[in-house]
Amino acid sequence: MSERLQSLQKVQEESFYSSHSGKRAVIRRRYLLKKNIFAVVDLAGLMPARMKGYEPYKYIDVNITGNFNILEYCRINKVDRILYAQSFGDIKDYGETELVLKADMTPKFNYNTDHTIYVMTKNFAADMIKNYNQRYNINAFMLIQKIKATK
Repeated sequence: MSERLQSLQKVQEESFYSSHSGKRAVIRRRYLLKKNIFAVVDLAGLMPARMKGYEPYKYIDVNITGNFNILEYCRINKVDRILYAQSFGDIKDYGETELVLKADMTPKFNYNTDHTIYVMTKNFAADMIKNYNQRYNINAFMLIQKIKATK
């Protein structure tokens, strides 16, 4: 378990659960019996900066399949709210002309980099959450940092 997860777990020993989100069997086995879950904080995401080499399948496994598993857990267990950490990768190219990046900007990113599949999978995960919000009434809260562009 990473140092960051260990520090979070110390904060609320009884209510913080961690799992490899891309492994549905692990999520079901470990958490299916947990009742009265108030909310899910979805920090699942594989980032290019953390990857050695370039393995785009891993983005799909974690950023899409993993987030889908989390959404299904919420639906099955009637967890009615999810907080999702969205990437700013789809709007970062505005940093060349805009001083402040805003969450409501139209996506603008390069389709020819090693970050492209990452950005696309994070956007798809956000779209899945919007779908579950509308279809299953799971309240969705999307976090995206406001980033000041460096000029």
